[in-house]
Amino acid sequence: MYGHVQDFLKVNVWCGIVHGAENMIMANIYLDMLHLFLFPQIAGIEQEKGGEILFQQDGAAPHFRHEVQSSLNIRFPNLWIGRSGPIMWST
Repeated sequence: MYGHVQDFLKVNVWCGIVHGAENMIMANIYLDMLHLFLFPQIAGIEQEKGGEILFQQDGAAPHFRHEVQSSLNIRFPNLWIGRSGPIMWST
């Protein structure tokens, strides 16, 4: 395989999938995961690479909690996709 790096716009995607997570992960655990793991990881990427981060989550019950959405509104103002988010998740 040959590789060549060019200066085009880039998209990086990080994805985590857990089967049955909606029944296992409560909103407070999800919120802790965002604050303790994901947000610092994203901050590192923003510092290193620059650019705008658009965050997306699905409509799982823990994602829909007020505390989670408030936190996302602060961290990603108008830049997150989700149920009742500034950019609506398509059902």
